[in-house]
Amino acid sequence: MSTAVELIKEKFDKEMGIKLLEHYNVHNITDNGDSIRLCCPLHGGNNTTAFVWNFDNGLWYCHTQCKEGGDVFDFIAKKEEKDIDKEFKEIVVFTANLLGLDISNLEMGKRAEQNKVEVHKWIHYMNDKLKDKTQVQYDLLRLGDLYDINKYRNFSQDTLKAFGVKYSDDFKRIVIPIFDINNRLVGATMRAAVRDAKPKWIHKPDGIFTGNLVFNINNIDCSEGIVTEGAFDVMNLYQNGIYNSVATFGANTTEQQAKLLCMKFFTLNLMYDADKAGILANKKAISMLKNKLTLYVYELPLGTDPGDLTKEDVKNLTRLKYYQYIEKYKDIV
Repeated sequence: MSTAVELIKEKFDKEMGIKLLEHYNVHNITDNGDSIRLCCPLHGGNNTTAFVWNFDNGLWYCHTQCKEGGDVFDFIAKKEEKDIDKEFKEIVVFTANLLGLDISNLEMGKRAEQNKVEVHKWIHYMNDKLKDKTQVQYDLLRLGDLYDINKYRNFSQDTLKAFGVKYSDDFKRIVIPIFDINNRLVGATMRAAVRDAKPKWIHKPDGIFTGNLVFNINNIDCSEGIVTEGAFDVMNLYQNGIYNSVATFGANTTEQQAKLLCMKFFTLNLMYDADKAGILANKKAISMLKNKLTLYVYELPLGTDPGDLTKEDVKNLTRLKYYQYIEKYKDIV
């Protein structure tokens, strides 16, 4: 007879995985057949492809801030803030109840040493895979035929051309090439062109780790810069006469991105979105960079982002020293 641990691992499938995530109020899940992708439910963030749960092996992984993975028990342990080694039996019971599995007549079982080995192998495999993906020269022809765009949103033809923006009919998406700091094409970020298509943004090639990259850093040739969340923010600032902005592909600065920013700039102005996620992203970036760069924060009107700004808005922005910003927004946690 199976133990409780074996039963849960045997029964745990995509349907149960989604049920578990919905218990934690996690939605906007993209179904990729044998796996699902979503914003990481552990560290937060808004990268809709950051977290992958593979149901061939039952293991999950966060590609961005966490860089961790595991099985359903590891996930529950992290969400419930429990020590998986000391409180494993409690975690098993909690997981079974959450998934609607009856384990009352089963022996509890142990977290087999082999399972721990498999989890560690999975994490190392994903780390190596991500590292390789960001080092390989990318060919945009893998996205099918790409077409020039005369106008998109408020962007002029000159702005679209400056960033190499194209349209992919195969994917029905706006394509923006991604280059590394050495001006090598390593992938593309693609925005859905069809209304209500999900996810809004995807990155190619599959598995590219954008946390190792900073958008537009290859085009910067000055010692002072602005960092924003996304490609459209950079493009809008460019169109408004600001040519030294970059983006971190979301409201988060990774350690590798921080290193790249320090390599490029002496002075850095943070300009994440003026919402809670953006404020927290500014504060995190400050904690990482305050002793390495001269650091300021542009204060945007609440509810706006750099992609909304007009030339007049840009002129009227308030720039705070990083410690002034921290003091002003100390209650946002």
